[in-house]
Amino acid sequence: ESFKTVLRFIKLWANKRAIYSNVFGYPGGIAWAILSAQICQLYPNAAPGHLLTRFFYFFKNWRWPTPIMLTHIEKNQSLNLEVWDPNSNSKHKKDLAPILTPAYPSMNSTYNINKSTLRVIKNEFERGNRICQKMVKKGLSDEEIRKVWQELLEPRDFFLEHPHYLQVIISGPEDEDEFKKWLGFVQSKMRQLVLGLEPPYSRNITCTPYPVHIKHPDEKCV
Repeated sequence: ESFKTVLRFIKLWANKRAIYSNVFGYPGGIAWAILSAQICQLYPNAAPGHLLTRFFYFFKNWRWPTPIMLTHIEKNQSLNLEVWDPNSNSKHKKDLAPILTPAYPSMNSTYNINKSTLRVIKNEFERGNRICQKMVKKGLSDEEIRKVWQELLEPRDFFLEHPHYLQVIISGPEDEDEFKKWLGFVQSKMRQLVLGLEPPYSRNITCTPYPVHIKHPDEKCV
């Protein structure tokens, strides 16, 4: 039950802070579940509130690219399926923040993370830990504790954070199902766009992908 409570909160927090999207280079649902399980594994008897405060402290101090593993990586010679192993696979050495699936064959659920999104994720862990430190004070009232959780879940002011923005406008067929397919395809290419805007392809540019599409104000557009 503690795991379910922690995971629900973390997913809500990640959505509010715009860092929940595998295709954009952020952790997806599986990765956030593994991170939540890691904390529950480390503190099996802790209450959900304590688990959440430890979550942000633990991952704020985690030294990436050290992989997150719930179990040891299993290698099954008889099945001979590829597992995550940077010692035998050179492309795995390039993973910046590996979060490994526990079942065989173990894979990196966050292979899409890049330097830009990792920077944002680290900043959000730092912010979360800073806010949760307010819980350390003794004698907090229920109302004060509630305000701390509310502050943690405040939506990100993305459109006030940066001096420059790149807007991508998507147009497509009026059929909703067809448009969703087209939208998904375009979203899957956004990570490559971000990579192409950063060094070594350009100088002194850092990008912050925003994994939310906004409906056009014109009702005829999606």
